[in-house]
Amino acid sequence: PWKNQIRVRVADANHFTPDEQFDFVFSNPPFHQNQLQSPKAGRQRAHHEAELTLDVLINKVAEWLKPDGNAMVLLPYYRKTAFQQMLYTSGFRIYKCFDIRSFANQQPFRCVVQWGRNLTHTTNIDLNIYQSPNIYTPEAASLLSPFYLRLPEE
Repeated sequence: PWKNQIRVRVADANHFTPDEQFDFVFSNPPFHQNQLQSPKAGRQRAHHEAELTLDVLINKVAEWLKPDGNAMVLLPYYRKTAFQQMLYTSGFRIYKCFDIRSFANQQPFRCVVQWGRNLTHTTNIDLNIYQSPNIYTPEAASLLSPFYLRLPEE
């Protein structure tokens, strides 16, 4: 229903020079830092920040966003605190932060951070993927159902 209201651009952040600013930017950047590296060059480039660091991404997003625009990024949880500090230092404020766990009794393994310039409050959301092995929580099932033909049922 939004095909006339939305335009999606897929680009390498290091080489993207748009001629306009955007309402929203989402990035799933190479996000590992100081972790075991892959011997495969493509995998290395996709998973590790050798070619695109988070501070560079933040600076580029600052150029790409409209003044009231916002952005989201998917990161490993261990990078959340440092990333949030980089955002604050760059003049951004965090709007939402999703901490993603496999099960409620485990530590988060991923986070999704949404940020912008003019945001006034932060909402923290815990998202548990499974309620028991191979059984998704209702929240996760709702988010994932558009991408799966069939989700495991209870």
